[in-house]
Amino acid sequence: MSIKLLDEATINQIAAGEVIERPAAVVKELVENSLDASAGRIQVRITAEELAVHDDGAGMSAADLELAVQRHATSKIRSSGDLERLDTYGFRGEALPSIAAVSELTVASRPPAAATGHRLVVRAGTVVTRGELAMAAGTQVQVRDLFFNTPVRLRFLRQARTERSRIVAAVERLALARPDVAFSCQLDGRLVVSTPGGGDRLAALLAMYGLEVAKDVHVATAEGRGSEGRALALVGGPATARGNRSRQAVWLNGRPVRVKGLL
Repeated sequence: MSIKLLDEATINQIAAGEVIERPAAVVKELVENSLDASAGRIQVRITAEELAVHDDGAGMSAADLELAVQRHATSKIRSSGDLERLDTYGFRGEALPSIAAVSELTVASRPPAAATGHRLVVRAGTVVTRGELAMAAGTQVQVRDLFFNTPVRLRFLRQARTERSRIVAAVERLALARPDVAFSCQLDGRLVVSTPGGGDRLAALLAMYGLEVAKDVHVATAEGRGSEGRALALVGGPATARGNRSRQAVWLNGRPVRVKGLL
């Protein structure tokens, strides 16, 4: 078979497959973008029709909004040297265009200094609607018809209940990583996660898991020498022990990571 260049639509769907594996990955990417935009409050809504993430962060101008849905566009790095000192939740600039390549993505944004916001609707990677919008400062993203044009990936998803539990777990991990931010998560209008913000990690734990768990958690800290860093551990006692690892998690520099050996 001879070698040929792929068309843009196929390239975008392959990139989407690398970044967006399931609905929880969509929510994780969108929430991390909100955190990088210095949001103090992040709201996640999940229904059978859509995934939505709203924040009160820095927002984007109309020009930046147009760039944000293009591949390899990012506000997080300017050159390869920035990769050595990255302090954001991501840098690929692939999240929004990758999501838009396999869904109908609506994104609206307004910087606090702007009088109005701007809105784009992107379906299968193509902008179908754009215009001004009266809205609060921040960014609002809605995702509908996820994987509608990639039926193979759609078939590999688990039952809706399992996918939703993955979304809630992703929000909980990010909320514990960033107790300074107020998180809320609704499933079909039912509030399942609500943290107060303010920076108290135990208060976030209490809000998510209840008094019984929070009372049984022990806090341990360790300080490194010089620039070696700092470690914090939240360890549950026997009263809240579980038969699985669903509430085991590790964070590095404020972001959830997988460290199998440590778990």
